[in-house]
Amino acid sequence: MADRQADWRQFRLLSLLDDVNREGLGIEVDLLVPAERVVRSLNQIIDVHQIATECLWACNNERSDVGMGGLNFAIKPTMAA
Repeated sequence: MADRQADWRQFRLLSLLDDVNREGLGIEVDLLVPAERVVRSLNQIIDVHQIATECLWACNNERSDVGMGGLNFAIKPTMAA
């Protein structure tokens, strides 16, 4: 996306959006957004996503009653039978 300021100088916006949940993942604003900066922004978002996923995975596995509807793993298989 590009726009102009009041003094007619052009600036560019790189907006990174998640189409599934319509979440804004990142934005870069500058006079120029070269390809190296786009790649760096994408790599940063990937790194943050991986760290967040690992953290959530660790938190959910530390407590057995989280993420299973409040039931621990010992009770869940007996209810399914």
